[in-house]
Parts: sequence; structure tokens; C-alpha cells
Amino acid sequence: KALRTAFLQANDGRPIILPTIQAISDIDEDALLLTGHLGGFLTGPMALSLPPAVPLLKRQLILTQLVLEFSMDGMTRYTPEQAARLAGELAHLLDQVQTEGIDLGALENLVGAGEQFSIHWQQVVNFLDILRTNWPKILEEDGSLDPADRRNRLLDWQSQFWQTSPPDHPVIAAGVTGSIPAVARLLKTIAALPAGMVVLPGLDQNLDHASWEAVGKDETHPQYSFFHLLESMAVARTNVTEWSNSVTSMGESTNQRARLLSEVMRPAETSDQWSNLTPMAAEAISGLKRYEFRDSAAEARAIALMMRQVLETPGKTAALVTPDRGLARRVAGELRRWQVEVDDSAGIPLHLSPIGGYMRLLVETGAMQFSPVSLLALCKHPFASAGFEPTKFRAAIGILDQKVLRGPKPAAGLAGLKAHYEKMRQNTPNSHSQIPSIADFLTKILAIFSDWENLLNTQKTHISTMVDAHIALAESLASTDAIDGATRLWQREDGEAMMNFLPLPPLCPLLPRVIIQPFLKR
Repeated sequence: KALRTAFLQANDGRPIILPTIQAISDIDEDALLLTGHLGGFLTGPMALSLPPAVPLLKRQLILTQLVLEFSMDGMTRYTPEQAARLAGELAHLLDQVQTEGIDLGALENLVGAGEQFSIHWQQVVNFLDILRTNWPKILEEDGSLDPADRRNRLLDWQSQFWQTSPPDHPVIAAGVTGSIPAVARLLKTIAALPAGMVVLPGLDQNLDHASWEAVGKDETHPQYSFFHLLESMAVARTNVTEWSNSVTSMGESTNQRARLLSEVMRPAETSDQWSNLTPMAAEAISGLKRYEFRDSAAEARAIALMMRQVLETPGKTAALVTPDRGLARRVAGELRRWQVEVDDSAGIPLHLSPIGGYMRLLVETGAMQFSPVSLLALCKHPFASAGFEPTKFRAAIGILDQKVLRGPKPAAGLAGLKAHYEKMRQNTPNSHSQIPSIADFLTKILAIFSDWENLLNTQKTHISTMVDAHIALAESLASTDAIDGATRLWQREDGEAMMNFLPLPPLCPLLPRVIIQPFLKR
């Protein structure tokens, strides 16, 4: 998106035919199905002939089931929560192994017969056998591939295609470090094309040769990927040319800043050269300021004030670059006090979005056995309406809060809530004449949640049944007197993201048949 905007700005906003812009590893399956190719990047027959990638949620659930089955045979018994976390780690390991192109078959040679801790490591190897033997069979039966494996195959196919049929138009790969081996192989192919070019972002050309060689041994160094990319391409760092006019356009201060950053990131093996470092020009730190704050809240307010001040200067822009997602959200919240909306390029975590909070509250309400606190938190969510007009629903919830739910805590479950209401009504018969009637309102609420509670109270159930019930409950509670719940929930951007996370009916039967114990029975 930023690149498209840059082209338009360079053309003063006039209409322009943009080049094909494709993010490596970002494969649009819909475009492949409609056109047979993806902007000339990935050839259609190659991509469409591959099995589909296994959905991440489905993989997580299957691995969870495998971990549970493994624990049944071993000394350690895992709870469903522990099995789910271990399944997540296994999935992450699987992606790493496939990204690096490592054969899991070598796991059996990991432990030596006479090595120290061999029994402990043998247990680890036995556990990882879930990935080595069981998982490939499941993928074969399912007719799917792991996402990382499928991505590698597509990239390698593209590389082979361009080697045999070089395109007659320029191909530029920019902003890629080549940390993924399959991407590095594609970059090597692009660099060898007649009209190919690879633009490396931020290659350090200030380091001396000995320090550069040390970079190749330090996996934590930010230039490590560049070292091995150039090594695989058989290109010396000194042969990488500067982008045309970039040195002169950056100015002396930027060049000095690059030298400063190069020294700061010097590998530890050659850091003794700092003692011989010549003084740097003042331009190296020009424009840099340091602020100290007592806490993150004060830091966020100061950053927001500085960004707000920029708006008062025509033609100036500001951007906050930080790996701290909490700080970014705090700054965005502070800016909203001045009705300033900022575009967070990292996006909002799904669980913090409006629909993410709503779906979590549904689960928490059931897990807490419909306690007043959890029930009120759910019913006060903007999505909750239970078939009523939203303003009337809010008014009824306020009355229910004041007249029924304050005071002694009801017994657990919907039955306890209903019994508590009947007791309160008998003790104060004249306090419940508000409209809509609390009795009718509470009856409607209890009817919506009854199936959900019955499912939670069952000893065991299929997880696909739980997902179906969760979605049905969310839609039923979100409906108003004028709009159905499905329309309210799934039409916005966060709703679409939730749809991709929760397989909506009739997709739920595609989930593996994992048996779980609901919240109330754990």
C-alpha cells in the first residue's frame, strides 16, 4: 500500500498504470482462481495444482488431540489447556523446520547412546515423533500441506519457471532480507534475470572485512541474513552498488548516522576496535533527542503531544515506530482525546477488537456460571441486544443491575439467577413495574443462554459442536428488533477477520472430531 501511494505521489496524484506489486509469500488464492495467475508473479498451473494449505485452526486442534493421545500412553498427563499450548509450540517448530528445509527424519539420530542426559532427550525425541511420523500421515489423508511447505514449493516453482523462461520485463525484488531459504533462492534467480534487480534494505557497507565475517557467525546480528544471502548469490559485499543518487540525496548527516549505527551494531567479536574509533561528526546525532519518563502512561502522553504538535505545521507528518504494541495502543488512545485517528499499520489484535471482546465475554460468562459481573459485562457490550431495540435493551440492563443483581450473589447458573430474581420480586413487589418488564426481559435472556448452559454442563462434547453453539449464541444475542445478529457481527472488517478464525457453519464439520470437556466440568 505504501508503494502504491509513493507511485501516485510521484505522479502528483494523476491516474497511472501501476506495476504489478506482490508481497513475497503473500499468495492471494482468490486471484489465482479468477485469473489463473497472480499478476505474472506466481504461475497459475503451478499454484493451482498444489494441495491447499491446512487451516491453522484445524492444524492446532489436530495437534492438540495428538498431544492428548501421547500423554495417555506416557507418564505425564496433560490437561486440554496444556495440550493446546504444546500443540501451538509444535506448530511453530513445524513451521521453522519447513522454512529452513530440515528433514525431521534426522530426529532419531539426535540422541547418542552414551551421552549425558540421553534419557531426558530421548523423551523429547519420542514426543517430537508426533511431527515425524503421525503428522505427515494426517496431511496425506487430508490431502493438504503445511502453509510453510506450500509457500516454499510455490517460491521454488516460480524460481524454476523464471530460470527456464526469463520474463521480458523488469523484475525488482525490494525490501527483502532473504532470511527464508526459499526466498533467498528466488532472489538469486531474480538477480540473474536479464532485467532483474534485487534491492537490499539497509546493507551495512561501513563494516570492515573482519567484522563482516564475524557477522556471518552471529545469528542474532541484524545483518546475518544479508551475509548468507550474498554468500548464496556468490556476490561480494563490495560489489553491491548504491542505489542511484541515494548517497547524494540522503545528505552528509544521514551518512554519518549510518556510520554511527554500524558501530553501535558492531559484532562482539570485533568490538575491541571501539578503542581506536575516531571521533564522529556532529551530524551523526543531529536531530536526536532523549526523553525519560516515570512510566509508560507518561511516555504515551508525551509522544501523543509531540505528534499532535506536528499537525499544527502545514506539510509536516509524523510517525511512531515502536515494537511495543502496548505503547502504540496507548498513544493512539491519547490522540483520540483530540479526535485524531491514526492508522496503526500493525493492526489491532483480534481479541482486542469489538467482536473479539464480545466473543470472549460469551465464553467467560459461561465459564463463570453466569455470575452477575460476567453477565453484566456481556450484556453491556455494544453488540448485545437480544432482539430488543438497543436503547431499550440498555435501559432494561440498567434496571436489572440496580434492582436484581446488586446485593447478595445468586447461586451459580441460570437457575440460580432466576431463583434470585423470584426471591427479590417477592420481597419488593412494587419495585419491578418498569417497562420493559424485567420478568419478560429476564425470560428472554435465560432462553437465549439455555442451550449454551446445557452444552457446558455435558460431560463431553465435540469441539465442532461447541464452535457451532458459540456462533449461534453470538448471533442470537446480537440481533435487534430490526437487524439480525449475523449481519451485525460479520459485516465489518473485524467481523471478517473473526469469520476467518472461527469456521462458520456449514464449515464446522470440517473441524477434526476432538473430544473436549466443557468449562464447567474441568
